[in-house]
Amino acid sequence: MRETGKGESIDIAMYEVMLRMGQYFMMDYFNGGEMCPRMTKGKDPYYAGCGLYKCADGYIVMELVGITQIAECFKDIGLAHLLGTPEIPEGTQLIHRIECPYGPLVEEKLDAWLAAHTIAEVKERFAELNIACAKVLTVPELESNPQYVARESIILSGKRWMVAPAKGRISCRNSKITPDKSGAECPHMAWTRLPF
Repeated sequence: MRETGKGESIDIAMYEVMLRMGQYFMMDYFNGGEMCPRMTKGKDPYYAGCGLYKCADGYIVMELVGITQIAECFKDIGLAHLLGTPEIPEGTQLIHRIECPYGPLVEEKLDAWLAAHTIAEVKERFAELNIACAKVLTVPELESNPQYVARESIILSGKRWMVAPAKGRISCRNSKITPDKSGAECPHMAWTRLPF
């Protein structure tokens, strides 16, 4: 299968799963320009500095993990004086948001620091510190993103869809989450996605 691309199974990777999960909101945007408000509750329930955070110009996901990473980040956010205390001993690799009494303060300072910087600035600084982070794409950015373009992830459906009797039939733009199997040798090997 790996060499020929032919076989009896289709590997649906996390990319396709995540694309499918966002399909409802993408359809609203691509077909009517309506954008739902972004959810902002994506932080790790246990560890500070892990999850979804807001920057000056959008959102990132990040993982503040590691001895050096915490030490350097604490300098940036103004909490270096807490390093080496009984609550945050030398060699700390993660800050527990509940068990560490400074967990909420770390979150507060990190939120403020991130909000004062652009995504590009944060990514540049975090790259220097080896802190994992990535920009969270907005739905409008998906259309021109090289990964989405290469995979033909946003398509105009060739079928006509009944949206509502009063509106008649219209074409629909949506995400394509299954690989193109139109060249399958046998009809039973072609997998056609459902229209919802």
